[in-house]
This record gives sequence, structure tokens and C-alpha cells, in this order.
Amino acid sequence: IYPNPDTCPPNVYNLWVPFKLSLMKTWVHRPDAIEFFVAHIKNVMCPDGEPQQVYMLDWIAHMLQHPEVKVGKCPIFTSKPGAGKGRTIEFFKALLGEDKVYDPEKPERDVWGEFNGAMKNAFLVSLDELSEQKSTKAMGEFKHIITEAKISIRLMRTDPFKMRSFHRFIAMTNDEDGGVKIGMDDRRFWVNRASEKYRGNTEYWNKFEVYLRDKNAMKTVFEWFKEREIVSDFRNPEATPLTNYHKALVRENTPSLDLWMEAVVRKHWTHPSKGNAVLNWTAEDALRRYLAWCAETNNVPETEKSLKHSRMLGTRDYGVCGATSKFDGPKGKAMRRIDVDKMVAFFKERGVMSEEQFYAGGEQQCLEGGEADFAEQEAMEKAEARIKQVKEQDLIAQVAKEMTKELKGQAKKDMFAKFQKVLKNRASAQGGEAVEVEAEVEEVD
Repeated sequence: IYPNPDTCPPNVYNLWVPFKLSLMKTWVHRPDAIEFFVAHIKNVMCPDGEPQQVYMLDWIAHMLQHPEVKVGKCPIFTSKPGAGKGRTIEFFKALLGEDKVYDPEKPERDVWGEFNGAMKNAFLVSLDELSEQKSTKAMGEFKHIITEAKISIRLMRTDPFKMRSFHRFIAMTNDEDGGVKIGMDDRRFWVNRASEKYRGNTEYWNKFEVYLRDKNAMKTVFEWFKEREIVSDFRNPEATPLTNYHKALVRENTPSLDLWMEAVVRKHWTHPSKGNAVLNWTAEDALRRYLAWCAETNNVPETEKSLKHSRMLGTRDYGVCGATSKFDGPKGKAMRRIDVDKMVAFFKERGVMSEEQFYAGGEQQCLEGGEADFAEQEAMEKAEARIKQVKEQDLIAQVAKEMTKELKGQAKKDMFAKFQKVLKNRASAQGGEAVEVEAEVEEVD
């Protein structure tokens, strides 16, 4: 199969069947149809904004202009029932030809399963009612088939064979989770929350159907996509303009360790022009900070062992790219260095947050060499030990004044927060108030 006939060898019979509308030589130009469907794609399918709208229009244009080049990106559209997702597939059937669009009954059987013979002639594969429960079981096969250059075809009572794959995939779902489990590094899926503005609007959908049945209208739209200048870089997964809904799903599925690292970056990074921010922590201290953050944010720790925690920091993608690294500190202590600027670059590349949103405008915490950090760590440990020993509220205030003399900057603020939390908890347990003591503690800062 050679979708681009110019690449077909002269001694090979090309089994590629051209798009049906490409064979239509004469037609009446219908610019109103272009205006209608472009508005539908922008306002219904991709209401997030212009970057997402351009990307989707380019994705469609790429199918028609370069059918021989596999994009490796599966757009997913989620909404409530009746919002028009099914009619969107009818639009693709009218645009590409019904024989080019395959909507399998059971993708786990008909697409990547045991009997996927229909995939031999398919081009755009529409996965309707995609659900996380079904897709998770075969996520490896699903991801593989989206990007791989070849596919194994398995017909009944015949041996399987491989063929070149030019398949495109698009999915529709009513599930709020997008039908698949989206992670930070997942680059094959692109989830959109479709608009429901025309849900139940009979007049709009009747007009939609009229355009679909009008060959002149669809040929006009077909040629518009054929001539459209494609500006999206489909070769670069990092250039995909993620929707807000997609980002929200990523955060829901992001492991707590990665969320903690993001919180660390937000806390310590100001701007690269003020110098590199480098944090040097022992494995025990890194774990202590992580567990404290999990407790405060109601996240489940991935581990409570310092060595495993340190290994995980090194094996995650930000560790592999050098944002976190191991080194030997004073007295042979195993240390973990976190390069905050590199972490910012890592999160920016994955669309987690822009540089401006990371910038907090606070005081740069530059701890080069680690000596200042070791001193603060020891002071924090001493202070925490004293908190456990002291029982009276007034003595806690006194300890606060005494111990925070050794701390500076954010470390001092962190320790005061711990003192105040202890005071509140004890006052609440005793049925009293801790207001006066808290004010006394705050005055020390």
C-alpha cells in the first residue's frame, strides 16, 4: 500500500484506494460549508483556544495531504451524551469516505486483538465509548499501534502477516477520565473536553446533516483542508498544545513523588538571572520533607524508606535528564542534589507549568557547596527534638525563640510553622486557646 502514489515502485500494484472526494472533478464551491465546519471544530470540538483549534485543523489537513506519514497522536473527545460526538465521526466519513473510517464494535478484539482483519483496509479508526477500564487492560497494545510503522493482521483460519500501518486514531467517550489513564510523559493521547453548547439543539444538527449530504459542500471542505498550510509540528511531541482538561487529568494520575518535586520547584525557584538554585539534601532529609508534604496535602507516599526514595529520584525522568543527582557529602554522607533550574526546564517541556507561573518572586535560595544546607538541617533536627521534649505551651514559645536563631530564610519560616501547628493542636486538645502564645512566637520572626 502506497498512499502517496509517487513513492510506489513501477513494478508494484498499489492497493491504496484514493479518498472518494479526490475523484470528484467538478463541483460548486460552497464557502459557507467551510465556515460552518471550521466553526464546529473550533467551538464544539476544541473550545479551549486558538492553539488547540489550529492543531486539530492541521491534524485533519495532515490526513489528506500526507496520508503516508503516520502522526502518532490520538485525539480524544469527552463530553456528556448527546453533545454530538457521534456526528463528528459522520463528518469524517463524509470527508474521507465511509470505506476509510472504521468504527470497530470491540477494539480489544477488532483493532489490537485476535481478529483484526478489518484493519487491513482501514485508515481512520474511530474508537467510540472508550473507557479506562477497557483501555488499561490493553494499554501497551493500544499505544504501540498508534505509533508503530507496521501492524500484524490476524484473519480467521489464516496465518498472521505484517503490513505497513498508516492508521490514524480518534476516540470519543462519555467518561470524565478521558477513557484512558493519562500520565505526565504520555505523548500519544490528546484529550479535549468538547463543548455541549449545541446539546439538544435540533436546528443546529439538522443543518449539520444537510451539509454532510451535500457533495458540493463536502468537496469544498475537502479541498480547503487539502490546500491548508500546516503549521503544527507533529514530529515534536513537546509542541502539542495540551488542553486544560488534559493537564487536569495528568495531575490526577501523577505519582505523589513527582507532585512533591513540582512543589519543591515552586518553593525554591525564582529566576535563572539571579543564579542557579541548587538544593543539597541527605537521603533522610529528602524523605522527611517528602513525607511531611504528603501528610499536609493528603497524598499517599510511594515509599517511606530513604534509600528507595533516593533511588526513585534518580530513576524518574527528571533524574535521568540530570535534574537530580547523587554525590558524597561531608563525612561520607550520601547526598541528593536537586538542580531547580533543570527541574523547571523539565516541567516546562512537559507542559506542566510555564516559566512565569513557576516564578514566585521570592528570595533566591542558592545553596552552593551544601555547607549552609547542612547547618540548617542540623538546626532543624535539634529544634524538632526539642519540640517533642517540651510539654508546656509557654516553654514551646521559649524554645522557638532559642532554636530559630540558628535558622535563616525559608528554613526559619518552616520551623515557626511547625511550632505554631504544635501549639494549635495542644491548645485544641486542652480546650484552651493558643492565640497569645502564637503572637509571641510570631514576634520573634
